[in-house]
Amino acid sequence: MARIKGNNSEGYSGKLGPTVGYKWKGRQCVRALVVPKDPKTPAQLESRRVFGKASSLGARMLPIVRIGFRGVAAAQSTTEKNIFVRLNRRHISVVDGEAVVDYSRLQVADGPLETVAFGEPVSEDGRTIHAAFSDSSHSNRLHYVMLAAYLPQQRDCMLSEPVFRSTGEAVITLPVSWTGCEAHIYGFCWDGKDEASPSSYIGTVNTQYN
Repeated sequence: MARIKGNNSEGYSGKLGPTVGYKWKGRQCVRALVVPKDPKTPAQLESRRVFGKASSLGARMLPIVRIGFRGVAAAQSTTEKNIFVRLNRRHISVVDGEAVVDYSRLQVADGPLETVAFGEPVSEDGRTIHAAFSDSSHSNRLHYVMLAAYLPQQRDCMLSEPVFRSTGEAVITLPVSWTGCEAHIYGFCWDGKDEASPSSYIGTVNTQYN
C-alpha cells in the first residue's frame, strides 16, 4: 500500500500498482516493483536452512563473535556476525531436513595474530577448565589468550577472562546451570583492542557439579 505525502505533487512511498515510491537523497524516486522468484527447489531450501542455522548460531555466540571478528569486520566494512556466517556456512550440513553443525570445525575468531597451539582441556571438578598453550618466539607475549565455551543444549556461550600469552595456561569456569551437558571449548589470541588470531578448537567437556 502506498502512502500519499501531502498533495499528489509530493509523491508517494510504498507499493502502488507495479511501482514502488521512495525517497533517495531528498528526491522522490519510483522504481518497478520486482517480485523475487521463489521456486523452493531442494538445493535452495537446503541453502536457506544452512544460512538460517549459521545466522542463529552467530546471534547466540555474539559475545564471542564481537571480539573474535572485530578487526576483520571493520576491515571489510561489515558486521562481526556476517563474517561468522560467511566462514562457517561450510561447516553446516543438512541431514534428514535438519541443519547440523560440525562444532569441531567452527571458527569463532579470525585475524592476523599468530594462532595459539592448545593442549587438551583438563578439569578436576568438572566445571573449571584448564587449557595449556605453547608460546613461540614470533608471538607477542603481551597479547592475551581467551577461551570460549558454547553449550548447544542451552544455546548459551561464555568467554574466559583474558590472560597474557606469556602465562601458558587459560582457565574458564562454566556455570552451574550447564551441569550435565557437553560444552565445546575454543581458544584464540587477542590484542586487547581489535585484532585476533584464527581460533582453535580445543575439545569438549562434560560439565559436572561437585
